[in-house]
Amino acid sequence: MISFLFWNVYDRHLEDRVARLAVARNVDVVMLAESATSPVQMLEALNRDGDRRYTYPFTEGDRIQIFTRFPESSLIDFFNSPLNRLTIRRLRVRPTLDILLCVLHFQSRTN
Repeated sequence: MISFLFWNVYDRHLEDRVARLAVARNVDVVMLAESATSPVQMLEALNRDGDRRYTYPFTEGDRIQIFTRFPESSLIDFFNSPLNRLTIRRLRVRPTLDILLCVLHFQSRTN
């Protein structure tokens, strides 16, 4: 079974907490909104412990970060909204299974 974690971290540096939770729960895809942590720093935290390595596949958007333990080429940008609040990706789990992954960060009064 594939496991997902979405977390709006509200511009806080929570990379260690996110990493501990992701490793403890064996999360395959980590999706972060409003992350103050750079993708490089998050990858360092995610890959500090655990057997499987996370990657940060290329994306045009930057408001939503997605990290995965699947090969980097398996998460393909499909659509990014002009304000980067919606990203749609195709996640190729295996040759016979694709998942359409949509991550939406709703607009709030504060951002």
